[in-house]
Amino acid sequence: MTEGVFSGGGHHKIDFRDVISIENLFFAWKKFSKGKRSHPDAVSFEMRLEEHLFSLHERLANGTWTNDPYVCKRIADPKPRIIHIASVRDRVLYQAVYQQLYQVFDKTFIHDSYASREGKGTHAGVKRFEDFARKVSSNYTKPAFVLKCDVKKFFDGIDHGILFALISGRITDERLLELLQVVIGNFWIPAFAGMTKYGLPLGNVTSQLFQMST
Repeated sequence: MTEGVFSGGGHHKIDFRDVISIENLFFAWKKFSKGKRSHPDAVSFEMRLEEHLFSLHERLANGTWTNDPYVCKRIADPKPRIIHIASVRDRVLYQAVYQQLYQVFDKTFIHDSYASREGKGTHAGVKRFEDFARKVSSNYTKPAFVLKCDVKKFFDGIDHGILFALISGRITDERLLELLQVVIGNFWIPAFAGMTKYGLPLGNVTSQLFQMST
């Protein structure tokens, strides 16, 4: 791990070399491939795993990496959504980025944020809700109310410029910032196209982290 990662506000010392290191890429593959090794694209990638990861490392190191096209897919889980799926190679990279940035940005999230966080998740969220429900309802003896809401097309409306400014406020490594700018900028919503790009792809692990950072 990179020396000098600090908690709290301010800048953090995360090195580009740590993100693209072979060790981090192999670790990212393990995280990404969990539960996916029977998928044809993951099987194909794993058959030449070392070749793929060393090639990815080399392209990142010399600045020639560009993302593969996203595959658009409609899902219902349960509400209908459109997700954009990156190639296995790129999803390994995004997992590698996520693993290094998570340690910085997770410290900035409120305690009661449970999605896509280590040690959190649905079960922890339900347990926490039960604790609050008992307290607010005086052990279920008084009425209590819950607000359930969703920000319509929140991912679609994320401003790339604002997001990158927030990231730049915590990360100082110039090569890492350049990589993050490419990762963020390689996807945008055409309806919002213009001087400023908007939108993050549903389906990217980095999008989960970035949307919570805005």
